[in-house]
Amino acid sequence: MILDIYRFEHSKTLGNRGVQLLNGEFVGFSIELPDKDNQPFKSRIPSGNYIAKKKKSKKFKRICWYIQDVPGRTKIILNHKGNSARDFLGCIGLGELPHDDFHGERGVTYTSGACAKFMELTKDVEVLSVKIVDC
Repeated sequence: MILDIYRFEHSKTLGNRGVQLLNGEFVGFSIELPDKDNQPFKSRIPSGNYIAKKKKSKKFKRICWYIQDVPGRTKIILNHKGNSARDFLGCIGLGELPHDDFHGERGVTYTSGACAKFMELTKDVEVLSVKIVDC
């Protein structure tokens, strides 16, 4: 299964948004921290090709997708709940709709539903191919 993330809004202060396509089908809008040279907990991850695997999160106490082999980074969760870029600390958020002002940051809404839908669509999958593209 292939997840493509196309980042289409870039900002050094407001966060970055994109769209997510799972095997070519739209699944939602992504939200990430701004690009700050891949600094842990402060920056989005670099664009590129990755693998994601399922693992139980100690923090969230449920199964999450973790992006593997990000240079200089660990524990990058794909598609957990949250609304603004600051909710993700370097991870990638997923929502059903974009929102332009969450406390002065870009954001997404309806994240619980979007994340539940994503987990349902990938319930029988153990490994995802993830491609992140800056548009």
